[in-house]
Amino acid sequence: MSNPKSFRPACIRKAVAAGMLITMGCAVRLAVGGLPGVVLFAAGLYFVMMMNAQLFTGIAAEADIRWGDKALILAGNILGAFFTASAIASFSPAVREAAVTLMGSFRYGLGTYTAAVFCGICMWLATRRVSGVPQPLSILFGVCVFILSGYTHSIAMAGYVGLAAPDGFAAFWSYALSNVPGLVGCALCNLAGSYLAFFLLGGISLPWKL
Repeated sequence: MSNPKSFRPACIRKAVAAGMLITMGCAVRLAVGGLPGVVLFAAGLYFVMMMNAQLFTGIAAEADIRWGDKALILAGNILGAFFTASAIASFSPAVREAAVTLMGSFRYGLGTYTAAVFCGICMWLATRRVSGVPQPLSILFGVCVFILSGYTHSIAMAGYVGLAAPDGFAAFWSYALSNVPGLVGCALCNLAGSYLAFFLLGGISLPWKL
């Protein structure tokens, strides 16, 4: 087996870009609402896949990416989400108000983390490529299932946290950073779900054909 590859020179840049694109998806979901908003959120993941941006929930179970790089990707995703959300909230009060309402009922806990495991399964399915090409229907269905089922996507949650954060530099970063431990917990559960899907669906070659 080859050693896991490292791509640190581009890792943070592409990770920040992925956090930005997912947060743009969060914003359009909140702005449009309903099923159309859910479908449009999928555009964020589609752009991530098409541009080969580095999204933690998309690469979590990839064995050829070093663990240190996975941690950098997660950090870059969260920072990209926070900065992008701060910018969007500054010119879109309706989106910010919707995010505040959403986060007002959100709590980290066993249910949240269990839901994050199932989101990891959805994301593993959504980000599979065929001959190196992203599959739009897999992306769309994976996103619709995890959102409509209430599963917890760690990077999307970072986007919602940033969109709901209060005005002012100090207040914004105090609120955003206070959520980081919970977001990391969700990310680890996303990771667990991705590995579960990999183990059940992609990690074992059967010695017979069904």
